[in-house]
Amino acid sequence: MIKRLNICVLINDVQVPLWIYKTIENLTLSEFAFVTLIVSRAPADDTKEHPISKGSAFLIRLFESIDRLLFRSKHYSHQDTLIASLKGVESVIILNNSAGLDQETIKTDAISDLNPDVIILFGRHIINNTIWGIPKYGIWTFSLNDCKTSGMPAQGFWEVIKHEPLTDMWLEILTDDHSQNSVIYFSRESTYHYSVTENRNRLFGRATVVLPRLIKGLSRYGESYLNQMMERYKAFIPATGRSARSVSFPTVLRDLVTHLRFVFRLGIYKVFHTDAFSWQLRTNIISDNNPYWNNFSTYNTIHPAHGLFWADPFIIADESKYYVFVEEFIYKTNKAHLSVLQLDSDGKLLDSRKILERPYHLSYPFVFKIDGIYYMIPETNQNKTIELYKCSEFPYKWKFEKYIMENISATDTTLFHYENRWWLFTTIDQTRGISSCSTELFLFYSDDPLQGNWVSHPQNPIVSDESRARCAGRLFIHNGKICRPSQDCSIRYGRGLNINHVTKLNEQEYNEVLIEEIKPDWDSKLKGLHTINNDKGMVIIDTYKYHRRLSL
Repeated sequence: MIKRLNICVLINDVQVPLWIYKTIENLTLSEFAFVTLIVSRAPADDTKEHPISKGSAFLIRLFESIDRLLFRSKHYSHQDTLIASLKGVESVIILNNSAGLDQETIKTDAISDLNPDVIILFGRHIINNTIWGIPKYGIWTFSLNDCKTSGMPAQGFWEVIKHEPLTDMWLEILTDDHSQNSVIYFSRESTYHYSVTENRNRLFGRATVVLPRLIKGLSRYGESYLNQMMERYKAFIPATGRSARSVSFPTVLRDLVTHLRFVFRLGIYKVFHTDAFSWQLRTNIISDNNPYWNNFSTYNTIHPAHGLFWADPFIIADESKYYVFVEEFIYKTNKAHLSVLQLDSDGKLLDSRKILERPYHLSYPFVFKIDGIYYMIPETNQNKTIELYKCSEFPYKWKFEKYIMENISATDTTLFHYENRWWLFTTIDQTRGISSCSTELFLFYSDDPLQGNWVSHPQNPIVSDESRARCAGRLFIHNGKICRPSQDCSIRYGRGLNINHVTKLNEQEYNEVLIEEIKPDWDSKLKGLHTINNDKGMVIIDTYKYHRRLSL
């Protein structure tokens, strides 16, 4: 049962950045929140603690202005937007001191009268001691690693300038002395190194869906939901010391020049090289006693024909033959279909044949078997569906069976049978393309994967980290441990693999621990790999190189 909660949102002005507007809008349009806005003017900006020179401030603002002009989009997160057009808001309270009272007394009285379940802070606010005990579930606010540098906002700025692979964002419940703040959501987005503006767009695009989702969970499950979130993220509390970053004029100038040189070199390289469109397959024969993610340098390479690539391999051993189901991408048409390769016992290619084509992109052909019949769930994100296909003649004939889910932006769906349940792992983008589709991993379960309804796990998303969320092949058991291969999509798509140990998997809890990171460091020409599978002694991976455009 969903209980509607009283949510008090504090903002500094009737005009707010677009991402804040969208976040509030998503709350007001929901069925689980009554939203009241309180406009409380921000205190004067105190830069005495971390002074910044006028020259440094000018350089940063100039850079940001040029960056916005070059990368402006309809998703521009910091575009000023009036709250007057918001629908569904219970009331808007604009504080003033016309009664001769100080601002904080007015704020306390206004908030107390609302009896809020949660107070949400956007912007800068002074919270006096009388307010801390008012909301039932605390005072919440978003934070970033570099949310403030020497008095200047720097959200997602220095991660770009310093070429850091990931940009962190978290939502926390505040305490009066800030020494025991509790994180209830933590996310890592791949840093967009070309643009601060775009990096912020992706970051705050995530924020617009995170807050409504947490309020929904709280309204449905109560305080136990918050306790689970705090326990889940207690190990991910990030360090905030980077806010003391030096911002002297020479330092800022040097950092910006270095960044521009980096972007220029990267751009020149992209002009003369293809963008990760040179995937190859590699196979090896292994014993059951050895982890099959080791010794990649000994793997044999399977080269596709000129003008195409093979990726996302899933291997099936059937009647003493090996079949590899792959995404087959045609450069000329810029579109992919599914094919199956036949290999001999040594991994040598014998045959390849197209098996499934749709008007939209197909990839990640997850093949599984139930009661002697093969089924397939390919990636059909371009069609905004998760689809199930049934094999009528293995391995070449497949027929559409049903939609598992519709109106969903899901990638690389992977099933796993465990303790009489079928578990569905898939990365979902709820930001409608603003943020990455590889950041948040969702989990569903069902008694019957063919006919049953899929139940959303209460801890969704179970992983919020672009460096290890997206599935990279079948889950498997190794030395009695459930292992989930995942993709590292930080910096670039398909950068590497992870092996994660699943320590909890049931209807209420999920937890996994990263046990190994795999990068293609056995060959200096390789730029990444992102899928690994095995069956009956043969393991297969995909890798890619950058090639000069004239070579294609």
